[in-house]
Order: sequence, then C-alpha cells, then structure tokens
Amino acid sequence: MNLFGKKGLLYATATVASAALFFGVGQTKASAATNLSAVPHTFRGTWYENDGYNKEKYKISSKHMTFYQYSHGKYRKYGTYAISKKFKNGKWFAFKKHKNGWYSYSLMDANGDSPMKKTTVKIGSKKYVAILTNGGGQVGLMPKHQKYDLMLHHATKHHYQKTASTSGSRS
Repeated sequence: MNLFGKKGLLYATATVASAALFFGVGQTKASAATNLSAVPHTFRGTWYENDGYNKEKYKISSKHMTFYQYSHGKYRKYGTYAISKKFKNGKWFAFKKHKNGWYSYSLMDANGDSPMKKTTVKIGSKKYVAILTNGGGQVGLMPKHQKYDLMLHHATKHHYQKTASTSGSRS
C-alpha cells in the first residue's frame, strides 16, 4: 500500500464522506408542508358534510373556522378556532399547504391532520363544487388512492364519497 496504509485510506474516506454530508452534497431537499397565515379563497364559505353518522357544518373565513353539529333538527355551534402559524394558548388551528392542490388543517396541533382538496363532483346529472376531506386525519402509510368524504355547499341526506389520488396529500 502507500505511506498511510489501509487505516489512512479509511480515515481519508470517512473525512471526505463527512465533509460531503456537512456541505449537503448528494442530499435532496425535504418538501415540508407550508403553514399558512390565512385560509385560501377556494375553501372559504359554508360547507356541509354528512359522513353517514353525523352531519356537520363548517363556516370557514380567512382567519376563523366555526364548527356546527346537527342535533335535534338544528345545527348547534360547538367551537370557533382562529388560524395560527405558531403554537399558542386558546382555540386555534394550523392550515397547511401540501403538493398537488392538497391542504390540511389541524386543530390545536392534534396528531392527525385532516386533508382537504377542492374538486368538482357529479351527483345525478349535476356538477357541484366540493371539498374532499377525511375527518379522521392521516396517520401511517398511505395507499395510492383513497376514498374521501365530500363537503358540499348544501346540506344532504346522503353520505357522498369520491376516490382520489393521495399523491401530494402529505409532504
């Protein structure tokens, strides 16, 4: 071998590898979700969801989200949350932007984010604007396609779902 031998070669290789990692050579950039300071215009308004068990109403403005639950023939308010980019006390929610038109919200930084994506759906012979959502949140591995509940601008008696690609819903 040369002057340093096998140990010298090993030390040189380790030094070059650690320098490459330190300076970011060969690393890919992580694509994390972006926290937003306001809810996008496309999600604002009054939305209704019937998940087969519960009926819920959501009033979404640029800085607040109000939740209503259907009970005894009426929608009863059960919480208003203010948007926040950082942790704070009180009722707040984080609204995040992901890839491919996907967004998510998390109430007071709960463990699971509820995904949201604006789309159009055909029910009967009419087209409606809807939001794909999964109230249970996303935890664990994701399949390539998944069934999502629909939030519509009008209350419905039926539970509507649509299958969509999960690509970009978690980043």
